[in-house]
Amino acid sequence: MITTKGTNSHVNLFYFPLNIAVVDDDQHLLNSVSAKLTSNTSQISLYNSPSEAITDINPIELKIRDFIDNSFCNEFDINYNMLPEFIKYCSNKHGIIISDYYMPNISGIELFNRYNGDVVKVLLTEVLTSSEAVEALQDHKISHYIQKEDFNNLAHIINILQHRYFTSLTEKILMLVNVDDYKFLFNDDYIKIFNNICQQLGVIKYHILNGFGNYYLDNGNNRYILTIYSLSDLRDMATDVAEEKRNDVISGNLIPSYFLDDSNCIALIKAVKLGDYCYAIETIEDFRV
Repeated sequence: MITTKGTNSHVNLFYFPLNIAVVDDDQHLLNSVSAKLTSNTSQISLYNSPSEAITDINPIELKIRDFIDNSFCNEFDINYNMLPEFIKYCSNKHGIIISDYYMPNISGIELFNRYNGDVVKVLLTEVLTSSEAVEALQDHKISHYIQKEDFNNLAHIINILQHRYFTSLTEKILMLVNVDDYKFLFNDDYIKIFNNICQQLGVIKYHILNGFGNYYLDNGNNRYILTIYSLSDLRDMATDVAEEKRNDVISGNLIPSYFLDDSNCIALIKAVKLGDYCYAIETIEDFRV
């Protein structure tokens, strides 16, 4: 499940569980790490042979320029239709590598040095190797380190690192487009609504659908459209609906749905108001993503 505790400066453009690779020549420790991550929705690959891991690990190699070259976004806007393709691309790659420091013929840091892509690197250390881990962290060779005596919080730490991963990626993407078009992502009411809905539904994956504030949500069992509009947006939209319904739209009692109605008419759905925003959730029976 997505963890949204703490203060978030914005809603991310997308989020999905990163596949995890765990490397350690100690099978007992591998089993322990796997047990700690059982509640995580990511796919976990275990390697007790560093050489096998080096051959098999397929890290996400994402350069922000790829979002332009592959039409994920351009200098004006985000290509929403390409986001599901990007998520699918990442589903067969590793986004997190967890490695022990001491292994035969290679250290965890040396293993990490083989991967230059956008991958989260977590080093498992003994107390005696903490200084090396700190140095590697300062040199940006690793993302985080955990002493084996303290890795009971491993699942929580992984959740935090995943969130940071997509927060950083969102910020980089928004630097390439007109951020004013996405200022709703930074609104406190919008953030509160989004985080609360994700928590209530147990969402594990999501991505933005358009520049108005609609999101696709997925909790592994059900899929949803989350529609969030500001009252100022609704005033503009009200001109497109039947006259007898305009006041309900302007006041935020009803909001337009553009996704689940196959007719040429705009469907209106009941909404909940919070601050300057109104929102509604629709369950998707068959929505291609």
